[in-house]
Amino acid sequence: MELKKLREPMSYHWKIDHYSKDKKWAFMSAYIDARQARDVLDEVCGVGNWQSDYKDVKGNLYCGIGIKINNDEWVWKWDCGKETDISSEKGEASDALKRACVQWGIGRFLYELKSPMFSKEETDKLKFKPDQLHALCEQKLKGKYTPPPQEPEQPKESLLSQKGEQCEKLRQNAYTSYCNKYADKVDATHKFDQSKLDEAMRKILGKMPTTKAEVATALGQIKPEDIIIELPF
Repeated sequence: MELKKLREPMSYHWKIDHYSKDKKWAFMSAYIDARQARDVLDEVCGVGNWQSDYKDVKGNLYCGIGIKINNDEWVWKWDCGKETDISSEKGEASDALKRACVQWGIGRFLYELKSPMFSKEETDKLKFKPDQLHALCEQKLKGKYTPPPQEPEQPKESLLSQKGEQCEKLRQNAYTSYCNKYADKVDATHKFDQSKLDEAMRKILGKMPTTKAEVATALGQIKPEDIIIELPF
């Protein structure tokens, strides 16, 4: 068993580590996941020659990695994990395992990497594009950084058209919702009038609604008798 192989570099990922105080800049950090750490232990030590254990010490979760040395002796190294934003308990256990692996040298090379810095605007665009984020972080480290492509701005006319379509959809949904809610208030000779509903919403809000929350606010204050009309026969 060549324990020095545990220190060898491997593939890794990038994530946002923290933001500057003014929230304008994001600092990245490289990491490996727990699965990669286990794979290295399997490959270097052998599946039956290492094990993990957890224990609580004053409310902190510690993970220990034990490796069988010289066929008989088990040597343990421990470290404490911390909760993550994604999953508190599972994240803490995973973090503890990775930190214990660092005690053996696994992933220690990551601490030698610099922390690239991007504007928050750039990281927001790349948050769900890990491959592109990884490539740009590597470029930063090598001094060959190319900013991510800017998304083309939509013409003002297009934006206005989209806003108009959204408002019209909200208007129609408001009418349908109101009719369904108070269906028992009308009969074969009466119906709810769309124009009266529009007028009532505009009177309450000072404008036509542009969000679902505004629709809910307006509909909650409109009385059925105020927008019912008699059908001509």
